[in-house]
Amino acid sequence: MNSKMASHPLIVAAILFITFFASLHPLTGGLGGMLFWLTGWAIPSAIIILISFWASSIVSKSLIIRGLLVIPFSAVLGLTPSIFDLSEVANYEAQTEYEIKRVLNISEKEVVTSTYDEIIPIFPFPLKPRLEVGGNEGCGCMFFRTDEFITYRPYVIEKLKGPNGPNLAVRHNYKASPMSDVHFRLLTLQDPENEENFIFTLETFDHDERISVFTHRNIPKSIVGESSTLGKGNFEGLKFFQNSFEVIVRNNFWHYFLTPQIPSFFPDKELDEFVNAAIIRTAL
Repeated sequence: MNSKMASHPLIVAAILFITFFASLHPLTGGLGGMLFWLTGWAIPSAIIILISFWASSIVSKSLIIRGLLVIPFSAVLGLTPSIFDLSEVANYEAQTEYEIKRVLNISEKEVVTSTYDEIIPIFPFPLKPRLEVGGNEGCGCMFFRTDEFITYRPYVIEKLKGPNGPNLAVRHNYKASPMSDVHFRLLTLQDPENEENFIFTLETFDHDERISVFTHRNIPKSIVGESSTLGKGNFEGLKFFQNSFEVIVRNNFWHYFLTPQIPSFFPDKELDEFVNAAIIRTAL
């Protein structure tokens, strides 16, 4: 294979890379948006395959060997953005503790409010893409967003709802004022003793009294995001390129394929134990 033919995959990959950014950019308008919805889902994986095929062509002239090498090469390319989180989660043990002053009894028809002071997204699943592109037909605009079910907080709420928990009806109240009824409070704070870690707490309140608390201490700073990355305003300036790059490097088939096989930073068993010990749902 001559050098011109060997470089073709790189040229195509570069064209796809530019197409991805151009179709997302506000300057391309509705036409760019339509192009993105048609091709954006496939471009990240296609780029990885093309670069891997180019790299394999350097190693061997045999088409069979090149085809076999595409698999490990594409895995390296596809997983590199998450390699630090993968290495950390491999040996991760959640440091959790809980304190129960008394059990919270909730009637079966009672709706419980969960409050939180600030949306600080925690990404406990190393391979799930942190950002995706959303759209609004009403305004004809696109925006970056985080699928809420890849972050930490919704999984806590799911634990409270069931199926192994007390099967609660939970509503959300962002930046709630002090409450006098039964409620939960979810907090994410930087560890004052170690700036490389964050702390998550789930507190249960019976009116003004805190009656139990669950604490997860050693949450790595690397899996904590910024709420400023979200919203349609971030299609402007440097944030547009940062967010677009985040989408293109993490939304590939290797991330989706391996996500169910990889452990997470979420304290699944520990939180189950707390919820079942701290909350009892009673019949009327």
